[in-house]
Order: sequence, then structure tokens, then C-alpha cells
Amino acid sequence: MNYGALVPEDESTLRYIYKGIFGGYKASFSDKYYYTQDLVYSRLESRDMWEYELNLTAAQRQLLIYHVWEVLGQKFDYFFLNENCAYQLSGLLELVIDEPLLDDSYAWYLPVEAFHRLQNIDAQRAAVGKNLVVGKIRFLPSSQRKLNYQISQLLGLEKVVLTELMGNSDVDLAALLQPFDQEAKSRILDASLAYYNYRLLKEGLEPLEETKALKQALLLARFKLPARQNTVAKVPDLPSPVSSNKPMTLGLGLGYHSIEGVYPRLRWVGYNQNTTGKNTLEGDELVLLDTAIGVAGNQHDVFLENIDFIRLRKLNKSDMAVRDSAWSWEMRTAIELNKKGVRDAAVYDGLFSFGIGKAWGIGDKMTIYAMTDMAIHSRDSFIRLRPHVAYYADTEALKLLWRIGVENFNEPQRFEMIWDGELEYQLSKQTALFFKYEEGKIRKASTELRWFW
Repeated sequence: MNYGALVPEDESTLRYIYKGIFGGYKASFSDKYYYTQDLVYSRLESRDMWEYELNLTAAQRQLLIYHVWEVLGQKFDYFFLNENCAYQLSGLLELVIDEPLLDDSYAWYLPVEAFHRLQNIDAQRAAVGKNLVVGKIRFLPSSQRKLNYQISQLLGLEKVVLTELMGNSDVDLAALLQPFDQEAKSRILDASLAYYNYRLLKEGLEPLEETKALKQALLLARFKLPARQNTVAKVPDLPSPVSSNKPMTLGLGLGYHSIEGVYPRLRWVGYNQNTTGKNTLEGDELVLLDTAIGVAGNQHDVFLENIDFIRLRKLNKSDMAVRDSAWSWEMRTAIELNKKGVRDAAVYDGLFSFGIGKAWGIGDKMTIYAMTDMAIHSRDSFIRLRPHVAYYADTEALKLLWRIGVENFNEPQRFEMIWDGELEYQLSKQTALFFKYEEGKIRKASTELRWFW
């Protein structure tokens, strides 16, 4: 069973985001063979998945089948932040397990919420000796993760030859492979074939003739060598979504703002799914209602530092060895303190920004990306460009994000340097220390202790 929005072909990214958030799409359930869902999510869209095996009785399975028959083909309004795929599939499961998966939901219900609720239900069941809802959890790596891992297993010179074989129709295959023994040749050709299978999927129903011809040449060369045992090493499992932090965040600490100076600072994030937790999004983020409040001056005036209504970043990463044309993008809608006006009244700047660029993975722990953002502001300059590069690293307990670029925030033709950095150290599943510094039109810094729930 699958539930999803009915999105027209060739829908633009901005239109997709707007209509997804504000309910511009209809959605429906569909029943397809499991391998077709795997083809779409794991292969075409390069998504990692986790398979949750449920402990349902025969009666529960039958009830689920009957209800599925009722809803198939029905049309529903689709809202990305609440009435989405996770919400509707949780509703199906709630019906048969008779446990509250949707009660007490906030204004949003995003996919990871369903996994945390299942975990809470099983914890309560285990405490009283009842059968658990979730049985086995199995990690299903995406086609891109499998390919990158297979490439990582090659030795130094083998990777060099693989790079030569990518997209090079004039290469002398026999000459490139000649220095290697039979086992090394097999590893190189197996990795090359995996790459071209990946390329053919990405090129769709009408792949390039050159891609097909290169794969054919590699396949013929591989047929001349004997079969190998255990041709592809197993991709290491990633922890399931329940290993991550819960999405709501509260931070308490100190802030510095070039307008207000140093002050006590309270931060609340309604939904925070980004670089936190053991199971990170590897540089991606989805943040809702990121709100920071400070207390400044002898009068203990409370002021709003900023509200990020929604902040999105999607890094479609390529391994440095894999040539992939997928674009990465980011979006932000926010209000932030801009300056002091008459009688020290706070003046705020509203903004909407959208950026597009490229991202590359370096091993399992690091990512670099380059983007250019275009932003519309409510104060001068009204339209701004911000080309920048960034580096992201994740060692599970310690996470770092560093960005540097230029922005024309004073005059349309004059660009000035900007940079910022974020550092988070995970103390436990529920707590973390967080530091941030930002240098631009306004200088800002903050340090806080975070709690997740």
C-alpha cells in the first residue's frame, strides 16, 4: 500500500513546495507490488528505507485488508505538514492495533513522528508483558548508497581506472585493465557496471545511446572473466529513525546580537529534523517555527530575535567519483531583527529565499556543497544574491556546519563577505550543546543547551 499526492509531471520545485504545504494537491491510496515501490523510492529517487515488520494477528490483517479495499481510489486533500503519507498510513495501522498513533498530534505530523509513537507504544506494551507491534526492523540502502559503498571498496589505482571509464566513450578498455590481475579487473568492471545501471535508471525511459553502448562494452569485457564469490560487500546498516532525537527542541543559553549586545536567550523549535540525532539527514534539514527570544537591557525588555517559519535543505549528493546531475536546493521563510528605530523600537526584516546548487559526499562523514540563494527582503536591499560554499561533517556525537560566501545586502552592485558556523555536541539522546556564530550585515552568536522531546 502506498499513499501519496497526485503531482503533475514536470511540476516546478517552488510550486510543489507551495501547493504541498497549503493543500493544493489531492492524494490517494494505491496498491502496487512491493518491488515497484522499491524501484521508485530506492532506485529512482535514491532514498534509504527502513522496513518495519509488524506483529499483526490474522484478524487484524483481515480487518486491514477490508479497510484498504474501502479507501482505494478515494481522493483526499494532501498537506505536506500534517495530512500526509505518514498521517494516513498511521491511521490505517491505528484502526487495527487499537493504539493512539494520531491522538494529541500537533499542527504537523511528519514521518518520523509515526516511528517515535510506535516506539512509545511498544515501550508501554513491554512494561505490562504484552506483544509488541513492531517485530524486525531492516535497513534497505538506496541504489546510490550501494553504488558509493561499492566504489569505496576499490583500491587506489582501481578507482582511477573507474573514473576513466565513467562517460568516456573513447577509452581503450583493454589497455586500462591490462596492468591488473583477474580479481582486480573483475572488481573494476563490476563497479563500472553498477555505475552504468545507476546512470540508466537516472536517464529514464529514453537513455542516451552512448550510455547503453558503454555499458554493453563493459558487459562484454566482464563476460570474459570468471564469476566471483560475494561480488558486492553488504552496505553497513544505518540505525532506524527511532534512534534519532525527537523533533521538538527547547534551547536555553546566551545570545549576542550587534544591536542588543549579550543577553539571556530562549529558543523553541516546533519541528526540528536536521543534523541532530544518531540517524541524521546527512546535511538535509526540515525546520518549522524556529523561534528565538532574548531579554536585553536593564529594563529586562523581551524582544524577538527571529522566527524561521520554515527552513528546508535537500542535498542530492554525489560521491566525488560519481558524476550525477541531480540538483540540491534550500529554502527559508523568516522574520529577523534588523535594527533599532525611533525610541529604540525594534525594526524587523521579512524574507523569503530560495537557493540551488550542487552537493558532493566525501566518505560517510563529510559533505561539501555550493549554492546560490536569491532572497526577497522587506527592507533594503530588497532583492539579494548569496552565492556560498559549505562544509558539513558528522561524527555522530559531534556535528559541524561551516559556510562562507558573499551577499549584496547594502547595495545591489556591491558584494560583501559573509560566513557562519554551527557546532553541536550530543550529550545524550535528549540533550546537546549547541554553538553558532554569524558574520554578515549583522553579527550574531549564541550558545545553548538543547532538550529534545
